[in-house]
Amino acid sequence: MKSLPLFSSRFLLAAVATLGLAPGVSAQADTVSLTFAWPAGLVADVTAESSVTVESMMGNQMENSEFTFELVMLAHSDGLSIASRNFNFGGDEPATPEERFAQSMQGKRPTLVVSSSGEFVGLEGVDQITTAVTAALDSMAGPGGDAIGALFGNMDEDFWTSQATADWNTRVGLWAGREFRLGEVVTVRGDQRFPMFGSESLPVTWALEYRGVAACNADDAGDSCVTLAVRTTPDGDALAEAMRGFMAEMLSEMGPAGMQIPFEVDEVSVESEMVMIVEPHTLLPHSLTTEMTTSQAISIMGTTQTTTNRNTERMTYVYRR
Repeated sequence: MKSLPLFSSRFLLAAVATLGLAPGVSAQADTVSLTFAWPAGLVADVTAESSVTVESMMGNQMENSEFTFELVMLAHSDGLSIASRNFNFGGDEPATPEERFAQSMQGKRPTLVVSSSGEFVGLEGVDQITTAVTAALDSMAGPGGDAIGALFGNMDEDFWTSQATADWNTRVGLWAGREFRLGEVVTVRGDQRFPMFGSESLPVTWALEYRGVAACNADDAGDSCVTLAVRTTPDGDALAEAMRGFMAEMLSEMGPAGMQIPFEVDEVSVESEMVMIVEPHTLLPHSLTTEMTTSQAISIMGTTQTTTNRNTERMTYVYRR
């Protein structure tokens, strides 16, 4: 095949620039090449909104929350450090120790360290957080503190590392340096820890999909961003087994009487999808929307209790450039 004349190549590049296509996106938008390039010194103002609905035999409960914080990117010897700071929760003060603990944990996040190519390296500041968590749990004597401690596996270093690795990979690590075709689903297998199902990591399948070009935000009329989606599906058998172990541990904390209570995990599932609007040539996010549904049916002493938890979280980013 003959190469294009020089003037034709220049004309083509000019045409692409005129169309406003982002670097890494083909003119037909049927393929995209994704590159990690978060710059040191960049600060993002982040708004996080969440809605949680719990459906159970006791009725439905709904809770909405919103808070803001800053995401700061700094040069690091291993590549880049990413810190969260200046959390603002607004609204009324938490009414119970459990609510105060939950809000406090939202504002305690270790610094993430990643390589220049977007690979997860590790965390900094975990010791200070685990010390604060231990002190908070110790101050919540009784069933409330024990339940939260069991739910989050005491939030030790393994907990933070597991959560940070899974979170970073689904947002950046599994995408960086790869090319995707429109509508093609690419599956990746690994392990992830689900706090509500004990402290062990479970086998997981991630389904990655490029869904086309998009405006970066509501004020952007162009198509310089792309839409990416990832569905997270834990192994069903491993999930059920983890739930059995978690239930047995919870009942054992009630003493010998609790250990004698018969139970069976009839059904358990976790469905999660994250949809992201990102810049293809940097993988900087402009919005992240996550929807997770956790359902479980557990029979205790012959009575089946069914609970469904629906959690929707949306994060928007405004960069100081």
